[in-house]
Amino acid sequence: MSELRRRYPAGAEVQPDGSTHFRVWAPEPRQILLRIERRDDTPRDIALDKEVDGYYSAVVAGAAAGTRYRYVLDGDPLPDPASRFQPDGPFGPSEVIDPSRFSWEQRLRPRVELAGQILYEMHPGTFTPEGTWRSAIEKLPLLADVGITALEVMPISDFPGRFGWGYDGVFPYAPAHQYGTPDDFRAFVDRAHGIGLGTLPDYGGCTTRAHSRVRSPTYAEPCAPRLTAPLDRWVGATRTPNREVRDIPRGTGTTP
Repeated sequence: MSELRRRYPAGAEVQPDGSTHFRVWAPEPRQILLRIERRDDTPRDIALDKEVDGYYSAVVAGAAAGTRYRYVLDGDPLPDPASRFQPDGPFGPSEVIDPSRFSWEQRLRPRVELAGQILYEMHPGTFTPEGTWRSAIEKLPLLADVGITALEVMPISDFPGRFGWGYDGVFPYAPAHQYGTPDDFRAFVDRAHGIGLGTLPDYGGCTTRAHSRVRSPTYAEPCAPRLTAPLDRWVGATRTPNREVRDIPRGTGTTP
């Protein structure tokens, strides 16, 4: 194939020839394989090439957008920590996403300056009764009509369970599957820009009540939500149960 094209150091990225380059950072496991999962077919395990600094990678022909996969660490199949989409949630397989397939209608807007903005903090799961990006698109004109100029979207990282309050995500690069697909989220942003609304993504950092602290030999003091079992193995982390995470009822517009 031609020279690899990558935007990020880790994750699955589709190449111009239709193949996908998989790269993962996993310094702790003794053995690691890539498992391609196909519907109504036997999973296919692929050996990875070892790179420097704990990275492993492989180019897989025919693994186009929509391909589902996991990494097998010492016999344990786990999702990709750099996954771009978890269609079945944090404990299911990851899915290859090709962002270039989305057709943007709006040109890139200038960055939003703070001065003069009227912000609306939005929880995508409670903004509409359906709790999806597509249903939220229909309501965006109402915000513009009352004078809102920019949306601060609460964190959207994928999380376990049916409901989340934004700060319990476990996959920082995968939009929550509960709200729709990554392209649904792109369509939401595109529509917001089309009617003059800026978009500001909130970021979920460490929140003591909603997260359990984990320690690892690689990171000094990271944090993660209570249901981090699929991710603990990557860096040998240990976790502490947390009983204070609560669900948010959809359509109420409330948070804990």
